[in-house]
Amino acid sequence: MSARGSLCRSLPGAFAAVAVSLVFRRAYGTPVLADVAVDSAPFSLGFGAFAFLLTRLEGYAKPLVFAGVVVAQIALYAVISMLMDGDVLRRWIRRSGGRLGEALQAFLLRAALPSFLLIVLGLLPGALYPGRITAEKQWQGYALVSLLASLTFAAVTTAVRGVPAGPARVLRDGPAAQAGATRRQFVTTSVAWVLGVLALGFTGKQVLDLFVRATRATRAGRPTPAVTPTAQFYVVSKDFSPPRVDPDTWRLRVDGSSGRTLVLTYDDILARPSKTVFLTLECISNRLQGGLISNAAWTGLPLAPLLGELQPLPPARSVVFRSQDGYSDSLPLEVALRDDVMLAYRMNGETLPVEHGFPLRLLVPGRYGMKNPKWITQILFTEKEYFGYWEQRGWSQEAHVHTFCRIDVPADGVELGEGTVRVQGVAFAGDRGISRVELSTDGGQTWREARLVPPLGPAAWVLWSYEWDVRASQAPQVLEIVARAADGGGRAQTATESEPLPNGATGYARVRVRVGPAGLT
Repeated sequence: MSARGSLCRSLPGAFAAVAVSLVFRRAYGTPVLADVAVDSAPFSLGFGAFAFLLTRLEGYAKPLVFAGVVVAQIALYAVISMLMDGDVLRRWIRRSGGRLGEALQAFLLRAALPSFLLIVLGLLPGALYPGRITAEKQWQGYALVSLLASLTFAAVTTAVRGVPAGPARVLRDGPAAQAGATRRQFVTTSVAWVLGVLALGFTGKQVLDLFVRATRATRAGRPTPAVTPTAQFYVVSKDFSPPRVDPDTWRLRVDGSSGRTLVLTYDDILARPSKTVFLTLECISNRLQGGLISNAAWTGLPLAPLLGELQPLPPARSVVFRSQDGYSDSLPLEVALRDDVMLAYRMNGETLPVEHGFPLRLLVPGRYGMKNPKWITQILFTEKEYFGYWEQRGWSQEAHVHTFCRIDVPADGVELGEGTVRVQGVAFAGDRGISRVELSTDGGQTWREARLVPPLGPAAWVLWSYEWDVRASQAPQVLEIVARAADGGGRAQTATESEPLPNGATGYARVRVRVGPAGLT
């Protein structure tokens, strides 16, 4: 059989196996090999390389790794199928003496090798990085799904490829029997390919959904709405797949001093006095002109009264927050007791989505997203300074939001004609507010003040705009539009450009536009 023909008979089983694993992932949240690869990426790639990918690719970094591993897993199944189609499988069957029957033995061998490889690959990160890959990844479920996927692979592959026939078997069966087997194999292969294509379609849909979910919230070339639709709100978590939490069994445990403990159910949380605020969140890995920033209406309960029920408060330095996915972070006690720090359970008027922290997440105005943990299960006091998940890996302990300004309209590289052009964007300085935004259309030589839209809340971003009169006399040339902001206290953002790691990106927003027929240089 040609290499192309062998590959064609190997792919249906590979497609079906990967599709089965993704079905279980979607239905039950069971991790697959691609999840393990994404979750261990900060350690296997090295934190510096991982941070570089995250800041450059933003929300697409993890889906790209996920898709790459899915393709690699399909290739792994196909290679195993091709390698085992010849002498390897014949020698195994010959040594067994045919006690189980050739077809059954072929099926078992085709299932055993990929199962072993997948389970080893899945458990390897936990062995290499003990304590860093969390136990919540449901390793038993991973092993079971890997076995089921491999059994699917073996069943489809055995149906398509059959059992390799040695010379003695060919002579024994005769040409007529071999011709009948060939016809049956053709029919089986055709059916398997139909099922394989359906499986491939399902697999592609799952991967595509991940890319859609990762679409940046930035609206380059379009105005940014005051409130980000929930489906467009940026998503960044330490793991690729959010944990699944049952609200009926979920508990929030608040541990105080002298054994004082408060345990709340989800219904207890909903029954408490609540408030709704507009709050903008920005990821610390957001780069200049980046899209890892969004604004929403959040409903929840203030944190300070909840902590106050544990009076007397312990002589603590920090308040630690632990999450269902193994994430943890902390706040200084004086920050945790601020009136504007809250625990949220609704977002934009609806139940908090699972990817944004259902059933409960922390919101801390003025701090980057890493200080706003999701899926909270425990709050406790500590007398020592506590370094959370990302702080232990090189990011800022304070994570104060820098003053940020972004140009959304016009998009970088567009051509502008003569007339009035509305330049628009957003500015944000955490809980400090924004006092002004200035715009330059000549690369920073001269500045004009933009018009600000009053924000929806004291810690929400500000929309700004400027009416720019583009004159024909300016053509043909390439112009650089630059924007900068000042916080509520009048402190201007720094022009010095820096990478997000470790304290967040700094620098002015810049786009280049073509005025007239001249091309970009």
